[in-house]
Amino acid sequence: MKKINNKGAVPVGLIILLVVAALAVVAVFAFKGFGFGGGNGDGEGSGIADNSDAVSVVEELEYINVTVSGNEYIYDNKKVTLDELIDSIKSLDKNLPVKIADEGSSLKAYKALKAKLSENSISFIEAQ
Repeated sequence: MKKINNKGAVPVGLIILLVVAALAVVAVFAFKGFGFGGGNGDGEGSGIADNSDAVSVVEELEYINVTVSGNEYIYDNKKVTLDELIDSIKSLDKNLPVKIADEGSSLKAYKALKAKLSENSISFIEAQ
């Protein structure tokens, strides 16, 4: 029986593996990857997207400004009582939220306003 010498198979396999790896590296750098997409970019992220069909919509929130200062409520540049304020808000045609601004208000007045707005199902936003 004749013995087969496999000593030459290892270097040939190693050479084939190195050639495949080298081709993969060349493909990545020369062709910018293996992607098959039809992209318009240059691969550097510096391309300008064509957004000519995009529509920018900015919705501005409307609200009723109420300021609580000390124990007083200021609405429409006038000092009003809490009941007058609620009546004025209810009489408006639009159902707008109330934006409450705190300018050194007393805790009691501030809480009373929030409670009264909630009782009358009037939404409100607390200004920061």
